[in-house]
Amino acid sequence: MSGIYLFDDLILDLTNLRKNEGCTPARLRESGTVVDILGGKTLPYRTLKASLVSAICAVPDQRDTDLLLALFALEDAYTYTLLETRQELYGEKIGRSQSTVARREASAIRELALMLISRRYAMSPLPEGVPPLHGSAIHERVEVIVIVRDRLWAETRETFRTIPLINGVEFFEVSSDIPAVITETAGAVANTITTNNGVKHRFTFSKPLKRGRAATLGYTMRPDGSKDGDYLREETRAFHLPTLAFQMEVLFIGEKPRLIWHYSQLPLFERPGVPKRDQLIDIKGGSTTVVEWSDLYGGLYSGIAWEWA
Repeated sequence: MSGIYLFDDLILDLTNLRKNEGCTPARLRESGTVVDILGGKTLPYRTLKASLVSAICAVPDQRDTDLLLALFALEDAYTYTLLETRQELYGEKIGRSQSTVARREASAIRELALMLISRRYAMSPLPEGVPPLHGSAIHERVEVIVIVRDRLWAETRETFRTIPLINGVEFFEVSSDIPAVITETAGAVANTITTNNGVKHRFTFSKPLKRGRAATLGYTMRPDGSKDGDYLREETRAFHLPTLAFQMEVLFIGEKPRLIWHYSQLPLFERPGVPKRDQLIDIKGGSTTVVEWSDLYGGLYSGIAWEWA
């Protein structure tokens, strides 16, 4: 993974939105990440503003709520004023200096960003058919690279960018029905446990994760050598935590499949499904296929499947 992530973009946009005269129609429209997460630029300002206020009011600490309403000039007492004036007015209200108010802004904005990205507030926009999200964390982005050599699974590299919604998250677990060993890790220490139906990989962090502090976990899996292996015909993932973005890349070394397709949100026994025309993938003489999904949830399966000649 590389680049600036959605959560970082969101915090940056919120930080900028609080400046100058705060949340006005023109300034909100310039805050692309905020607008996107509130429902998109096709919505009128009144609706976007109402959703933002709803998210602010859902922030757990009422002191953060009051501060955020002042910062973004979303209460009448603070409209048509510049940021420094709003800080002074709010400071007078709570008996604190302007500099003390300014020091509290970063943590309050982070709490708002968490609320927005988790969509756990009234008026939060949800993709069609998605239930309210819940859990102890959110996967901001997951990337999986799978290497298939002469029909057999050779290696998988996975990277998770995860944002805890609670304090004290100590470990992260991944289950698989394919015997595998973890050969490399980054960000945590791996321990593999054999289960009745496969293996469970537990990744323990050096320090418990803190709420709102994104962590990146990377690891590589390879066959454990316990058997010769079966021809691989599918690579899939099911996410029980809300997953905002998921990218899978499959690299075929040697023989190429005659048919490749992708699928999304299928129950266990319905995958990989019968491919429709818009699901077919043509690697056009190459060896790699890449597919991206968004807003995955609920333990349903999304992945890439193929048939050999």
